[in-house]
Amino acid sequence: MKKLIYILSGLLALQLVLAFTLNLEHHGIQGQSKPKALLALKDGDIDHISISSNDGKTIDLTRTEGKWRLSDQDEFLANQQQVAALLQQILTLKHAGAVADSDNATRRFKVANKTFERKVVLSQQNVDMATLYVGTSASMRETHIRLDGEAQVYLADLPVYRLPVTSKDWMQQDLLQVKTANIQALKIGDITLRRSDVSKSATADKDQAPAAIADNAKVQKMVDKLIDDNGNKQALTQVSGKSSDNSGWQLTPLPVNSRINFGKVNQALQQLASLRISDLLGVEQKPNFGLDKPLLQVSVQRNKGDEVTYRLAQMTDSKDYVLKSSLSQEYFRLPQAQGDAFVAAFKPAAFSEPLVTATPKADTSNPPKPVQVAVIGKAGNAK
Repeated sequence: MKKLIYILSGLLALQLVLAFTLNLEHHGIQGQSKPKALLALKDGDIDHISISSNDGKTIDLTRTEGKWRLSDQDEFLANQQQVAALLQQILTLKHAGAVADSDNATRRFKVANKTFERKVVLSQQNVDMATLYVGTSASMRETHIRLDGEAQVYLADLPVYRLPVTSKDWMQQDLLQVKTANIQALKIGDITLRRSDVSKSATADKDQAPAAIADNAKVQKMVDKLIDDNGNKQALTQVSGKSSDNSGWQLTPLPVNSRINFGKVNQALQQLASLRISDLLGVEQKPNFGLDKPLLQVSVQRNKGDEVTYRLAQMTDSKDYVLKSSLSQEYFRLPQAQGDAFVAAFKPAAFSEPLVTATPKADTSNPPKPVQVAVIGKAGNAK
């Protein structure tokens, strides 16, 4: 019995020693202290950032002439705010002392030379300034980090999700966008949509103005009300005078007895304003791109006088699309759903719709009185 008690006491003592050791390793072999800077570098000291994952994927970001670019993607422009924010976060990392310094801990926390979540190399003129191994997360704002050449493992605010290793997560996805306010005209095939002034157009033929101008929902509703519910015609100048927005769009040529479909115009403008790209296909055109016979060609004249072009084709070996714009030397892949929506938004026939003439309503204010009809038959047939 006494022997069993000694054995159990020994096991308890061993557990206490292990618990104390692990607790010491986690809370810092040097104890808690005032937060210290992890690196002694400034923004100007860095012109290249390399981010690698343990499975061999790597992203290289290079600062050239003040702009961050994806050096392994034909120098395509990176998201400037995203890269700047990451670099600032890395350069201002702070720690409260080492939490471990053993080889076993570096492997367990995934900050070892060959076992890591991310490896980040900061360099200047091809000279490495700092290398960080980023590992497992200890809490919401604490990730295990180790500097190359050091044994100490620290906790700092640098989550792995801020360090993606795919180009689409770093590229400037809104590069091809043109905001509606910056567009003066659109040319699709044989038609042209040009921004016009409603106040100037009001001096034109009143019968043609409703068909030629459609700036927004307010103007379209006013056009629809040119013939009121009772079939009475209203003067266009009286209606248009109620609008405070003098900008509109003019369609050339406009089909006879038609008006601009402002909803479709807005859809096309929204496609340009919200266009996002995420898959690069390189800078050389390939036969499978199908751009020798594009499905769509759009020319955009901006307010500053320059022209932006878009060419879209469906790939010969895929249902996805290829987009080429004069705003970039790159070719881009658009998923099928995105390409279908882009093509549909710029169908020339969709920009106009037939004029609808309201049918006058019957006047029910003075309904006719019923007429009584008397039927007189022979006396002998009366019952």
